[in-house]
Amino acid sequence: MSKRIYVDAVHPEETRVVVVDAATNRVSDFDVETTTKPQIKGNIYLAKVIRVEPSLQAAFVDYGNGKNGFLPFSEIHPDYYQITAEQKKKLIELAHANIVDDDDDPDDENDEVAEYDDSSAGEDNKEFTKRAHEFKIQDVIKQSQILLVQGVKEERGQKGASMTTYLSLAGRFAVLMPNSRKRNSYGISKKISDKAERARLRDILHGLKIPKGMTVVLRTAAMDAKAEDIAADYDYLVNLWNDIRKITLTSVAPVTIHTEDSLLRRVVRDFLSDKEDVLTIQGDEAYDAAKTYFQQMYGRAPRKQLVKYNDPAVPIMVKAGVEKQLEGLHGPYVVLPSGGSIVINQTEAMVTIDVNSSRAIKEKDIEQTALNTNLEAAEEIALQLRLRDLAGIVAIDFIDMEEERNNRKLEMKMREVMKRDRARTQVAKINAFGVLMLSRQRLRSSFIESSYIACPHCMGAGVVPSIQTAAIIMFRHLQEKLLAKSAEKIIMTVPTDVAIYLLNNKRAELADMEREFETEIVIVGDDSMMNIDQYSIQRVAPEQNKTDDLLSAHEPSTDAKRKNAQHVEAKKTTMNAPRRKRKQYQQKKKQSIWQKLVG
Repeated sequence: MSKRIYVDAVHPEETRVVVVDAATNRVSDFDVETTTKPQIKGNIYLAKVIRVEPSLQAAFVDYGNGKNGFLPFSEIHPDYYQITAEQKKKLIELAHANIVDDDDDPDDENDEVAEYDDSSAGEDNKEFTKRAHEFKIQDVIKQSQILLVQGVKEERGQKGASMTTYLSLAGRFAVLMPNSRKRNSYGISKKISDKAERARLRDILHGLKIPKGMTVVLRTAAMDAKAEDIAADYDYLVNLWNDIRKITLTSVAPVTIHTEDSLLRRVVRDFLSDKEDVLTIQGDEAYDAAKTYFQQMYGRAPRKQLVKYNDPAVPIMVKAGVEKQLEGLHGPYVVLPSGGSIVINQTEAMVTIDVNSSRAIKEKDIEQTALNTNLEAAEEIALQLRLRDLAGIVAIDFIDMEEERNNRKLEMKMREVMKRDRARTQVAKINAFGVLMLSRQRLRSSFIESSYIACPHCMGAGVVPSIQTAAIIMFRHLQEKLLAKSAEKIIMTVPTDVAIYLLNNKRAELADMEREFETEIVIVGDDSMMNIDQYSIQRVAPEQNKTDDLLSAHEPSTDAKRKNAQHVEAKKTTMNAPRRKRKQYQQKKKQSIWQKLVG
């Protein structure tokens, strides 16, 4: 048995899939699907152009999912260009010129993970590219134009999802690109290296009669597959594309036209290629769905490949002995077998990893200890990048080694272990600062991004201001607003801890401010404010004697505002200490204001 696959679908909000190496019982692959963050990548939308941005040579499109999608000009098919019919005809002819059906196969499609990115699936038609670059997006794409787009990158941080109009549909054996920009009408994954097998698959592709403008790429799973099975998969994809076209014609943008396969369906499609692989599922609905998917894809009922887990007392991941490994993905620290450790930090810009020797003291020589720990860390880092779905630029600060040959060994080791990754990777040399940089293709949202939300207290920053700092910042904002415009009364609502600090430590300064600006300052403590730096400032205008919003940072909810309004008189505190002096001051202030009004 090469691998064991476990699916935890007990909770409808979350589905977890784990691939376990049968020999070591270590998790080799992990994926999770949650209802809190629906997938965008692979979905097809009928979208509307909201804005054309000449400086970026890109358009922003509304695809019905809140934040607008980003569509580069290079990802827009010439069919959508608003140009003359003659220009469009010439451009499309160039795009489809020299369609071949011989040995000119596209580059590696990276089947199992990059089915929806055809950026490496063949050589661009250079003449077409040259002619396409003669146009500018602002000249050929207009606001409110309707486009059929597909998600290629998920939303991330402040960035919206990336889109393309070059669509692709993945099946069990093939990937269909109905409006491909590539020269080839077909391709075969270069992971299939046997010449005889490639020749057999090429003959099968010739018999499919692929329409002009379409491209079909056979995936690794097509190796040793029967011709009729490949043809059936191709027919399924063509019918799916025809259905998408029909739905599009009767839809109004923005709307979702086609949803990418669920995680469970992808597992049945991609991981059960080996007859020895076993998929064990906990969850009645998921098991029934998997049986249906299996029947549709393989044309037969599952025998020993699908197993239903029936022990409600012991969760499936605990029974499989992998729950502890999965729990480790929630934290930044990973302990190495030798006693060393790695610390993983993910930011919007890049991923940083620090390697520490910690308790790794088995070797007598410090150089050998550093080398062994680094080699061990390289193995673990490659695994953690896969399990956590970390991508983009990765900076690894290995333990410094004096001998250059040891650095070369470490670089070779890193390249070796990264070759096991299904994502495209590039590994650079260790630089002068002892840092190794690598890049990893972003296949989907990382584990943290799909399972966590930004902290409501720090808003994702990881730190919050101290009570003292927050109080001083709010004091300055209060002073700034009083300088800008006078008010009879200022009501400042802040977290309770900050209110206590202001009343205890800034009482004299606030009293001076009251006298200087001839106003009454009211500090209100609000327990409902979650953030230490959350506050709102309101003023009561002297002319209208009504409250207006002056400033609000992390504005409290409507319920919190209503609660504050009801209790403001009970909780208000002014800053003049002796009550008798305060009363005299208020009377004097009212007289002064009255004199100003009547002249």
